[in-house]
Amino acid sequence: MPHKRKDLNIRGANLWYLIGLITTDGCLSSDGSHIDITSKEHDFLEKIKKATGINNKIGNKYGFKKSPAFRIQISNRAFYDFLLFIGLTPRKSLTIGSLNVSRKYFVDFFRGLIDGDGCIRRWTHPSNGKEQWSLRIYSGSGIFIKWLNFITESLLNVKGRVYK
Repeated sequence: MPHKRKDLNIRGANLWYLIGLITTDGCLSSDGSHIDITSKEHDFLEKIKKATGINNKIGNKYGFKKSPAFRIQISNRAFYDFLLFIGLTPRKSLTIGSLNVSRKYFVDFFRGLIDGDGCIRRWTHPSNGKEQWSLRIYSGSGIFIKWLNFITESLLNVKGRVYK
């Protein structure tokens, strides 16, 4: 009897947030069905599980220099194929380019990127004394960052710069 595939039942804003997080802090395995999300913060992964309805356990993982971390591993070929369709690939860190992201849910996708590899900073400007804010998103792929800069400028009407 063939194995019945599970539908993750993640839709809308939660789906695109999860995709943003996978884009930055996730990994598509080369086996064609597993997606891994890694974080140093167990509580963060618990929040991801709650928001998306994923029931998978949070496991231990040891990374660079044996530093401890946690992970959720999702095994779902249909979801994996969808991630490939929008432009994600295994070993994407340096090769990721533009993605096929729904404009309707771009801000949710963007939140996932920020939570994955982003940094929000607030400070007081030394010359005018006014509060300043900056948002940075880090990536090893210049093509992806240039695409992201173009999309955020056009959809969100904000100005940004790409630093190397």
